[in-house]
Amino acid sequence: MPPVKATVVGLGDVGRLHAELIAEMPEYELVAVADPDRGARESLPVGAAARCEDLPEALERASPDVVVVATPPATHASAVGAALRAGVHVYCEKPLALLAAEAALLVGQARERRRCLHVGMQWRHRPGYAEAREAIAAGAIGEVRRCELLACDWYRSTRHYSRRSWRGRWAGSGGGVVMSQAIHELDVLCWLIGEAVEVQAVIGRAREGVEVEDQAVADIVFARGTTGRLVARSTDFAGTGVLLLHGDRGTIELTRERVRSVISEVPIEKASSATRRTDGILGEVRPPPSLRVLLGASHRAFLRSLEDPHAEHGESARESVRTLELVNGIYYSALRGELVKLPVAAGDYSRLLDELGRGTVRVARTGPGYLPSIRPAPDG
Repeated sequence: MPPVKATVVGLGDVGRLHAELIAEMPEYELVAVADPDRGARESLPVGAAARCEDLPEALERASPDVVVVATPPATHASAVGAALRAGVHVYCEKPLALLAAEAALLVGQARERRRCLHVGMQWRHRPGYAEAREAIAAGAIGEVRRCELLACDWYRSTRHYSRRSWRGRWAGSGGGVVMSQAIHELDVLCWLIGEAVEVQAVIGRAREGVEVEDQAVADIVFARGTTGRLVARSTDFAGTGVLLLHGDRGTIELTRERVRSVISEVPIEKASSATRRTDGILGEVRPPPSLRVLLGASHRAFLRSLEDPHAEHGESARESVRTLELVNGIYYSALRGELVKLPVAAGDYSRLLDELGRGTVRVARTGPGYLPSIRPAPDG
């Protein structure tokens, strides 16, 4: 198979990483990069690849097979739509869109055009995560009753926001720690146990000079009956990140470094130390894989879907829609102050985003480690 001709649109931090990675992968030929910032595109060592101002110019000059969208989040949907209309396959950085309903429309367009649409949810490629999914599906921990997601290892300094004008703005990023960081763990959670159907949440903002939240707590109910709680913060300098899935026969623990299972040979309510098997390591690596390594794994998954004529076009993107439905629901619940059945109506969420962009609705200021409680954590 000849190399896949690729164009990268958006040369910020992650976009540059995509371009450098693609230039090194023998499966790809980097034919163009695009960014309105001349300095960004001229400073990138891309060999003979065309340097363009925008996507239309890159499509015309380079005729790529694939477009990688790494522009600011609020522009993802329009860029993906343009690339699909041009007849190319698309790899899009998360999120696919700010609105889940808009993301679903893009998935439909990809299916109609039989183009592959892949969303860069790289956390699925962490060591042991696929094995954890297989173990859960095989009933290794029994029926999953409860889950706990602590996503507090996403520290972001004030400089992080000041380096890119769109960061920290609802109109540019679509959200803070939930949309921009913890979405990776939420995607893994939905990938492991399915879609969420109900959420109640609170969010807060400790930093000055930003509009979006840097703290969130949410209680979630999933279609399979599992209940769970999310705690997310980007204010903890040395925070912790862990996902715990509790079944009626054991627990699976997922972190950046490892996946561990603790299994009982009998139902939990009848268990004792004699029936407990501990430290079943499904995957472990120290230090955890870098973003570059995870991006490489994600690109290889994308390339496999291009090679398989029977691949379900848009599968990765379709799965990401349910994650966006949950993210949208967290924001809607927190900012409207109500329990939300998912998915949120497209018109309702669009109005909320507009109000946030105009500043008529704002995230409440809180202390760096404080959020008001919502309701008692659900029992599994």
